[in-house]
Amino acid sequence: MPCRFALVALVLCGACATPRSAKPEKHTLPEPLVAAKLPDRPDVTAIPPPADWAVAVEGYVVTDKDGAQQTVMRPGVAMSMEKGARAARYVVSYNELRGLYVVDLRTWGRERTIYERHLDAADKEIEVQRKRAVRTWFEEHDGTLGIVVGIIVGVAASAAGAKALSAAAK
Repeated sequence: MPCRFALVALVLCGACATPRSAKPEKHTLPEPLVAAKLPDRPDVTAIPPPADWAVAVEGYVVTDKDGAQQTVMRPGVAMSMEKGARAARYVVSYNELRGLYVVDLRTWGRERTIYERHLDAADKEIEVQRKRAVRTWFEEHDGTLGIVVGIIVGVAASAAGAKALSAAAK
């Protein structure tokens, strides 16, 4: 008889026990990638007034190394060397900024992909935790079940004690 009570108590304890939870995964974002320092503006240094000129031309004369001159009748823009150098620096700076912009776009695209992966992982973890948080029938009724089992065990123990006393008294 006591073996049956121990077996019932063991079954109830096993059914009401909650499983151990696994350690949660550690989610971290990588360090952000930042583009290099932006190039300086080409117009930081002023062009001296005598060299600050540009004119439209209808044609121009080209002089070879030999000293031979050739007239080219093609419209264009003639400018001082200083102004031409500034224009070239604008082109180089623009291309450098475009390169940095492309790097930034790729970097932020990668960051967004990583961020979305972490959001998906968090959503999956939330679902796992929600399923884990659902209470079993034994967890929902543990108070009532404990009282009923306690009363039954108490009545059975009292009856067994009364029967043992009456048998001892005879």
